[in-house]
Amino acid sequence: MNKKASIFGWGVPVFIIAFIIFISMTSNQISGQVKGQWETDFLQDSYLPAKQTLLKNNIIAKNVGAEIVWELSNNGGFSKESECGQIFGKNVWNKEEQECFPPINTNIVGKAQEKLSRRNMPFIDVSFLFTFFVGQSNVLPFKSKHGIYYHQNTFMVDLGYSFDEYTLLIEQAQSLLSACRDASDLKECLDLNKEDYWKYNICDSTSEYTETNRKVAFCVVSPNIYVVQNGMKNEVVTYHFALDFTPSSPGEVTEFKATSVGNELTIEFPQLLGAEKYSVYFTDYLNPTPGERKKSQQDVFFYEKNWQSVDLANPVENQEACDVPEKRAYDTLYLCNDLLIYVLEKPALTPLKYTITSWKKGKESAIARWDSIE
Repeated sequence: MNKKASIFGWGVPVFIIAFIIFISMTSNQISGQVKGQWETDFLQDSYLPAKQTLLKNNIIAKNVGAEIVWELSNNGGFSKESECGQIFGKNVWNKEEQECFPPINTNIVGKAQEKLSRRNMPFIDVSFLFTFFVGQSNVLPFKSKHGIYYHQNTFMVDLGYSFDEYTLLIEQAQSLLSACRDASDLKECLDLNKEDYWKYNICDSTSEYTETNRKVAFCVVSPNIYVVQNGMKNEVVTYHFALDFTPSSPGEVTEFKATSVGNELTIEFPQLLGAEKYSVYFTDYLNPTPGERKKSQQDVFFYEKNWQSVDLANPVENQEACDVPEKRAYDTLYLCNDLLIYVLEKPALTPLKYTITSWKKGKESAIARWDSIE
């Protein structure tokens, strides 16, 4: 037995019992009428209008359900802006490690009640079961000269779509975030790990990878190829949202260079998104290798030779100093178009090796490489 039949199968016996009771209670009113006339009038004036109401309910509910499907999918499952904000006009499902996934059950029920009320169809209970949109309200009376006919005000329509699909999309989003959040080449990681029906930005042939500050916009084609009426057309459902792949741990500083002029040393390296500060280490150890620090900053540096370190934070934006090196002050970190520049007195170490690490939330990155300064 299908679910629709199981839910509404009680309708026929209930109507028959109600009809018999109604006839027995009104038998004194129909004496003298042509046999069958009262029954015909009752069906026409009470029963059929009730059935017309149910048919109207189903038609309106079908349209409302389709509206909800598309409004939510176009808005990333939200009925308003995400707490994590928007990017490229799309709601973001996370902000760094904070999750802002849409509360789908709350949103669909709230939208359904709002839309039905605006159509003068308030329902006590609405729900979405598998692909069915179901509503139930108070018992509705239909009055006529033959008496009062009571019927349950309900609807049940098959949308051909299940909101459970959001559960799958959220699971896939969490998997992508786990795999690619700390990836140095974000697009390469996403191309390798995302499903084929996860498109970038928009779902057509012009779709292109779009990223800003590690936030990426997606358009995901329904994994189950659900087709729902959208205006005058039937279309495959698509979901629009964005994800934030800001690294959860400090990234390694892989690119840096130093220029030495006399006793003055200028170090340049790109700013890393999310890094709170940087550390520059100098040593005269001949062959330092990359890796983790083995001791805290207060302890002896793990290379058993002379070493020095300096912490860099709070970069200054000064275009004049960026354009004119002579305007740069010692021991000041400058931000020049995403490039960090630091000038200091050259350490008196021979040979002179140096490296840079980044810090985030009290964690220091690994050492990517060491370089020499002449």
